[in-house]
Amino acid sequence: MTVDVWVGLFSSHERMEQYLEEIYDDDDSTPLSEFAGDMNEFFYDHDFFESSFHETITEDLSARLQGHSLPPLAVETVASTFAINPEPFNAILLMWNEEQDYSQIEAPVSVQKEGVRLRYLGRFENAGPA
Repeated sequence: MTVDVWVGLFSSHERMEQYLEEIYDDDDSTPLSEFAGDMNEFFYDHDFFESSFHETITEDLSARLQGHSLPPLAVETVASTFAINPEPFNAILLMWNEEQDYSQIEAPVSVQKEGVRLRYLGRFENAGPA
């Protein structure tokens, strides 16, 4: 199992909720959410998505990952990748990929726009939920 990881800086909790809000309609040509659209996807399975928002901004990713479903070794790997070039964040997004040859987000990217800054840290192997 792999996991795609982003750290984000959102202007508010409401902006993050708006960014991740899933809107279902009959039009398959409309992305599921603003996040999906920014990832150039129309749909992802939200059962494989995990996110958190924190009122305080920090650069301590290891501590903030403790509340997520990553096993300790994966937390260490992700945090050490981030530590190479840390930056302030108040949100974490995780997208789990069950199969080696299938990813929920085909080509994950970083995003910067009004009220949203997402930094894609990478796709991490052997990161099955703890």
